[in-house]
Amino acid sequence: MSLVQIHIEIDNDAFSDGNAGREVERILNSIVWQTSSNDKTGWKLNCLSPKLRDFNGNTVGEVKIVNF
Repeated sequence: MSLVQIHIEIDNDAFSDGNAGREVERILNSIVWQTSSNDKTGWKLNCLSPKLRDFNGNTVGEVKIVNF
């Protein structure tokens, strides 16, 4: 079994003042998926970095494929 694991910490200024929903949406939209037959799961994570960054450039999480 494989899972897509997304971890986002929302405890900094980019998520304050009612911006949490929009900032999470912006971060999730930055993740691009591409079908690949080279990966055991049939999916390849196709993004520049597994690190997720907020609008201010701070690392706030990561995305990865976890195989069990």
